[in-house]
Formats: sequence, structure tokens, C-alpha cells
Amino acid sequence: MCIVPKNLTLKTLNLLMGYGRLTEGKIRYIVRHKRKGKSNREIAFEVKVNPSTVKRVWSYWLTH
Repeated sequence: MCIVPKNLTLKTLNLLMGYGRLTEGKIRYIVRHKRKGKSNREIAFEVKVNPSTVKRVWSYWLTH
């Protein structure tokens, strides 16, 4: 089991979730698999979101 090192606060989740398409589980999945080296496209396909959404979540994660 991979543990995400940063805490996802309610404020962070609200910023990332936008219109509610992303759940906490999806965000954790994106971060976990980006850390493993998967591409945005692969993760987007698995989570059923746009690759730009994966990029946005990852960029936010790296800067906060």
C-alpha cells in the first residue's frame, strides 16, 4: 500500500474537485500513480477524467 505523504485538507480537496468530478479517492489515486511514474494519459484513462485534469491535480500537488 502506498501512502500519500502530504495531507489532503478539505480546502485542498475543494480546490481540486472543482465541479465534483474528482473524489478524494481519485485525487489520491492520481498522486500515488504519478509518483510511480505513470503518464497523465494512462491515469486519466483509468480514473475516467481528462489528462489535463490529472496534470492540474499533479501541478497543484507539487506546488502546495
